[in-house]
Amino acid sequence: MTRLLTYILVKGKRIKYQECLTSFVRSRNLQAIVILLLFLVTFYRDVVFYGRTFLIETGAPGTMPNAGPYHYQATSPGFVANDTGAIAWALEPFNRFASISVKKGDFPLWNPYAGLAGSPLLADGYSGTLEPLQFLFFFFPDRYWPYAVDLQLLIRFLISGFCCYIFAKRQKIDFLGSISASVVFMFSNYFVTFGNHPQIKTEALLPLVLSGYDRLADSEDRQGFWFCALFIGWAVIAAMPESTFFVLFIGTLWYFYKSIFHRMEKGKIFVRAKRNLLRHLGSTMLGALISSAYLLPFLEFVSLARSSHDPGSSGLPLPMWTLPDLLIFQTQSRYLVLGFFAIFSLIFALLHLSVWPVYRWIIVFFSTYAIIFIITIFDFPLTNWIRVLPIFDRLIFTKYPLPSINFCMAIMVGMLVDRIRYFSFSYKKIGWSFLILLTIFIGLPILGNPSKALSVYSMNNKLAPIAFGYMVGNVTYI
Repeated sequence: MTRLLTYILVKGKRIKYQECLTSFVRSRNLQAIVILLLFLVTFYRDVVFYGRTFLIETGAPGTMPNAGPYHYQATSPGFVANDTGAIAWALEPFNRFASISVKKGDFPLWNPYAGLAGSPLLADGYSGTLEPLQFLFFFFPDRYWPYAVDLQLLIRFLISGFCCYIFAKRQKIDFLGSISASVVFMFSNYFVTFGNHPQIKTEALLPLVLSGYDRLADSEDRQGFWFCALFIGWAVIAAMPESTFFVLFIGTLWYFYKSIFHRMEKGKIFVRAKRNLLRHLGSTMLGALISSAYLLPFLEFVSLARSSHDPGSSGLPLPMWTLPDLLIFQTQSRYLVLGFFAIFSLIFALLHLSVWPVYRWIIVFFSTYAIIFIITIFDFPLTNWIRVLPIFDRLIFTKYPLPSINFCMAIMVGMLVDRIRYFSFSYKKIGWSFLILLTIFIGLPILGNPSKALSVYSMNNKLAPIAFGYMVGNVTYI
């Protein structure tokens, strides 16, 4: 009897193990999560395994002395960080204040530590106290505060990568191409160097919101309306208005592009346009309603307070001689570096527009968006008018459009990897792609301003980062 029971248990475990293994092999989404986790853990191995942290409070100027009080040894953050003061002076202490207050049974609506007399915490526009992943701070004991900071940020990166994979998959990009797109987006230079900034809460959700709008554009997807509203509400309640605008902006553009032009359904165009407009407004307004607990106090705060984002605060365009910044350097802006491979993929896809009919509509949309906003960052007369448009004239163009541009580039990389797998490309156009890339990003700056452009290539600018990390738009991890 004992032998029989043992045999049944062992065999049952084997069958269950085999079922789980079979399920894993068949589930592409589960495989994608595992692959992205491996990339994430490998890239941020110092944070995961070796005691480093994303917490900035001890590594930013103005927060701790060199040696720290009472011989407390200040340490640098576990990643390449830009503008650390913005995190250490406001975001981290405000989140800590909210966490401690909630644990004491008090949900703080007012932050007495901001400014001279305090300010509304719930409506400040960047703390995002009601954002779901911020709840981790409320449940983690105080002694595990750094682990909560690290965990919530790693989860955000994973969400950004996986949702990029989902969106690419919906565009009929194969598994390898979709994974490539998600890796490029998840480890883009912007996310790596500004990963712990408050806007990342919203910008990491960009692929999720785009996926929601993509489902909304499918009139046969009955659940798309509700999922899109839920994703929009999450992005709004993440509390970073500048980033939220660009997330909803590219999502709205993609929705109308796909629902009106891409699908090309039969019937009267005005009837179809009216139906699509009402569907978009309904889902977006429902998303705003979901986030109303944050949105309404924020709008009241904005109406009563003075904003530093006055018209004309979008910043001056970068000079043409800084175009190599997009490839490998960082001379004028801390936010740029899209990556050689990403820009090459954009040019390569455009040259194959006529021979990749399955991706033609996707290439047109994402390449147009990326090119328009890239040249808007630089001193191109044809797009200067975008900077003076309402809302656009209040946003920093060398910062907030970057995640959406990086996403467009990631999709291009996914398509390139997909086509390479099937050898659906022309070797002649590879040479043309290199020639166009070098002409635009190296030749034009030298012709426009030889002295400054050539100084970019001096050894003072450290050519060592020309490695694989920079080739895909990343920075070297420390």
